[in-house]
Amino acid sequence: MTYDQLLTLDAIIKAGSFKAAAERLHKSQPSISVAVKKLEEEFQIQIFSRAEYRPKLTETGKAFYEKARLALFHMQSLNSFGEELAMGIESNVHVGMDALCPGEKLYCPLKMFFDDYPATTLHLQMDVISGTLEKLEKGEIQIGIMPIHHHNLDLQQYDSFPIGEVTMMPVIHKNHLENIDLSIHELKKIPQLIIPSTGSDRSITYGVLEGGNHWKVTDMAMKQEMISSGLGWGGLPFHKIQNELESGELVMIDMEPLIKRTSTIHIVRNKLRPLGPVSTQLWEKLKEVKF
Repeated sequence: MTYDQLLTLDAIIKAGSFKAAAERLHKSQPSISVAVKKLEEEFQIQIFSRAEYRPKLTETGKAFYEKARLALFHMQSLNSFGEELAMGIESNVHVGMDALCPGEKLYCPLKMFFDDYPATTLHLQMDVISGTLEKLEKGEIQIGIMPIHHHNLDLQQYDSFPIGEVTMMPVIHKNHLENIDLSIHELKKIPQLIIPSTGSDRSITYGVLEGGNHWKVTDMAMKQEMISSGLGWGGLPFHKIQNELESGELVMIDMEPLIKRTSTIHIVRNKLRPLGPVSTQLWEKLKEVKF
């Protein structure tokens, strides 16, 4: 049994077919079939049922795959650890931040940290919903700062640590309320401003009023400006609009299904992607941030 054979088995399960696994691993389809056949012959077991058009694990295959996943995880973790040991000081560190995060609580700690590493360039990226997690998975960022409540986070693959909370509130400008009684029916006539996910599936959204008038914008600052100018309504982080709520310029919408919700913000890292010495120190420093 080889590491490559286990990778092949994992790719077949995740991709759903031998052909898709071959494309994923940049191998020929016959070589994928041979890898599985050698595994079955070595242990005298049948991993996949031959009665199905698409590869389906037998009961024996399911048990074998569970152990194979653990072996792959430990091998990949060991590989990452070896790469971390071999790394010198990184010239670049990439950090991803969800648009919900209070930047004012994070920018100063980041500046103070990188003052001690003048040879390292920080690349700070802003994303929405699934964008940060996808970049972690692809290795495009080393650390993500994000809510994780709407993600099925694989705790075997990711480390996470809570650093604060953010409350999202559906709000509307007071001018909209001068001639109407606030109701779901009336809200559907007013544009709801939405920021689509920056992940691969841009249809993922949260807190969207079905059947309403939807305008899509690209970032939180634009959304806030438009809502504050009376051009629509939508969810905004409380820390960004506290003054406008207190002055009465913005009014919170408090009716089902539109209610405020609080999310815990975590720092997240992919265990299967190595962190260099600077990234490792940054991870520990960010654990000290609280809001």
